[in-house]
Amino acid sequence: MLGIRERFWDKKLVLKGEFWGTNCQFLSGVLSKPTLRAVPGNVVATGNQVAFLCEGPSEAKEYRLYKAGSHEYLIPTALLETENKAKFSISLVQWNNAGQYWCSYTSTSGSLENSDIVELVVTVDPSNVTLSAIPSPVVTSGGRVTLKCESQEPYNMFILMKDGEKFLSPKPSQKIYSDIFRALFLVDPVTPNKRWRFTCYGYYLSSPQMWSVPSNQLELLVSGTLEKPTIWADPGSVITSRSFVTIWCKATQPTLIYVIYKEGSPDPRDQQNQIVYNNNANLTISSMTELNAGRYHCYSYTSAGWTERSNSLELVVTGERNSKILAPEVTLLKHC
Repeated sequence: MLGIRERFWDKKLVLKGEFWGTNCQFLSGVLSKPTLRAVPGNVVATGNQVAFLCEGPSEAKEYRLYKAGSHEYLIPTALLETENKAKFSISLVQWNNAGQYWCSYTSTSGSLENSDIVELVVTVDPSNVTLSAIPSPVVTSGGRVTLKCESQEPYNMFILMKDGEKFLSPKPSQKIYSDIFRALFLVDPVTPNKRWRFTCYGYYLSSPQMWSVPSNQLELLVSGTLEKPTIWADPGSVITSRSFVTIWCKATQPTLIYVIYKEGSPDPRDQQNQIVYNNNANLTISSMTELNAGRYHCYSYTSAGWTERSNSLELVVTGERNSKILAPEVTLLKHC
């Protein structure tokens, strides 16, 4: 493909924003280069589909899509003439689709323009990467947190993604134990006006466009400045062993997300993100045990950002011998 690119560029010489042809004929104006993007994104699992959209100016025609390392090119599967776009579809992504792509178009004058490169990453390995926060996923506004990406696979590199986009530069893995490989990412400052959702991937240097499938999603809970929600337990906070209890959370403003979090939990998992009726959310524990005892807080996220965390709710279990609080676990809310 380098040969193809050389042939593209040896046909013209750029001087102060103007083109001169190989026969020294002046070509007025400078054509804008096309833009290329992958939809729904440039990280795709095997077996899924992806489309490349190449957009050029109104005079663009004859779009093509190129892949580094290949001497062939793809022609569009669809032309959106009213939007000056060409669509190149891959209906069943395989590992060999990973790589670097760019598109081009020819103009009415015969000149050819190339887009910037888009890297298509294909996830191919089993899910064996985990993501956690040190010391906790609960962060104060403006604070910092360290995220730990870990795997038993000897990946050379780990990369941290925020909402599907690369957040920090990839980091080399470090061997912690005989079968654990890890990379640490420092995230700061963390602000309460947006969500902080992360996943991480591992990959080998020999195949940088083939990653593991994503880790678990980790969302940081940021204590903001908006009015805190109210938390309470029904029928009460002291519960007989094997009885049920419902934890309620109520915000003072329209809420997009509720999270009920237990202190010491490593990771707030499976958060719900739909609007709750009447601004209430609840978590029902059907059979109370020592595992469920502990201190709980409630958070909510609105269109303006995260609220302050609620006051603490201490759940106590009675009627169990030799009771002791075991390692706490994350509890997730349910909508009412």
